[in-house]
Amino acid sequence: MNAKILTSLAALGSCAAMLAGTFPVSAAYAGPEEIALNLRPMTEDTQIHSADDSRMLVGHDAAQEGALLHFAVYIEADYADLAYISMKLGSDSEYLTFSEEGYQNPTLRTGETRTYTLPDGTSFTTDFQPYCLGKLNSQGDYLPDSLGVSATFKPDTLSINWNYSYSDTDALSPQFFGGISDYYSLVEFNVQLAPGTPPGEYHLSFIPAEPGITGQMVQRTYISSDDSVGKETNLVRTIPQMKDVTVVVLPEYEILDRTQIWRMHFTDEEGTLTQSDFPETIRIARPSADGSYEMLDVPFSSLGIEVPGTTPAELGKTLTGIRTLGALTYEGSPVYDTDYRESMLVQMAGVKGDVNFDGKCNANDASQALFYAAKVGAKQKNVRLADGTPEKETLAYFLADVDGASRTRGADGSAINAKDASYMLVYAARNGAGLDPRWEDIIG
Repeated sequence: MNAKILTSLAALGSCAAMLAGTFPVSAAYAGPEEIALNLRPMTEDTQIHSADDSRMLVGHDAAQEGALLHFAVYIEADYADLAYISMKLGSDSEYLTFSEEGYQNPTLRTGETRTYTLPDGTSFTTDFQPYCLGKLNSQGDYLPDSLGVSATFKPDTLSINWNYSYSDTDALSPQFFGGISDYYSLVEFNVQLAPGTPPGEYHLSFIPAEPGITGQMVQRTYISSDDSVGKETNLVRTIPQMKDVTVVVLPEYEILDRTQIWRMHFTDEEGTLTQSDFPETIRIARPSADGSYEMLDVPFSSLGIEVPGTTPAELGKTLTGIRTLGALTYEGSPVYDTDYRESMLVQMAGVKGDVNFDGKCNANDASQALFYAAKVGAKQKNVRLADGTPEKETLAYFLADVDGASRTRGADGSAINAKDASYMLVYAARNGAGLDPRWEDIIG
């Protein structure tokens, strides 16, 4: 990963090595199937977060102002055989920078006393921020049991060294606080989203390995476990599962069905493209950070586009047969599509049956359509007719579906199949014989 922003976290533990007695037999983690590090978004004032969240949605207004986003790293494991944890996190965008604001060292008192409840119903009051390797002593007092945490913040990096130890005999068989590894987090931190961040997806990820000075791969995220009895000299390193998070910055307005503003023609059609070729109203959406949408039916005339007249024949002479006529806006704000691109009004034209865009319909096009239909019929995923943009793929589908001319890649129920390929072959044979074929005669 070409990470712009990096975070290092190292946790070093000695599980009661100084105490008399014998450690129970423990087994190091066999592999990533036994332990995971999960980076999750945290909502305000939420200590516990669900395990399946891998996305944080940020609304348009918050992104424009610049939001402070809260995240936590959780451990997911059945047992706490932890001697050393090293983590390195990175961001793939300059719009996300790690922030010292709001960072709470779990070994230091917060100054605010709160009451918490464990899964078994046990309640405790503390002015520490509980974390997954804390515990309650015999008097019921919460102890972070950490030797110390040091954090170094720089403009684009955050380094944390974390040392902890268990201080009484209850910890001879280490357990996660509350009996569940991810009931509390291991570490929490904030990320600053820059004001004016454009809509799109941005990622925070664990960095598993990267080249060292000597060219060898240096592991940046790993777990070391004590696989010994009564001593801590036999540490086994495990690369855990690493569950990353995506920050989704939402646009103010979004068009969910782009085919509303895409117009396709065959090059032999007469007339020019005008505003009357489009629906009088276009449905757009206003997305919300809670995952819901407010649907709006707005007049086409309010989208800030003038439609210049162009004949399909003229457009078909261009290299791609595709022309963008301008970006949509509504109430002064750009309208985005589901790929977080500014949504464009698009005019397309091509020769009917010309799947490969070489300007003619022949056996090559029929073969391409047949292979496509076979792959789709075999339930293959991500089958494509054309390489390139969604617009080009949509135009190729329109041209290949000779008996249905689907403008929605089959969403309207018209599909590319063996009949389309056979019609193409008939057309190509008649055209090669100089018979001036007509599609309506072939399709019937």
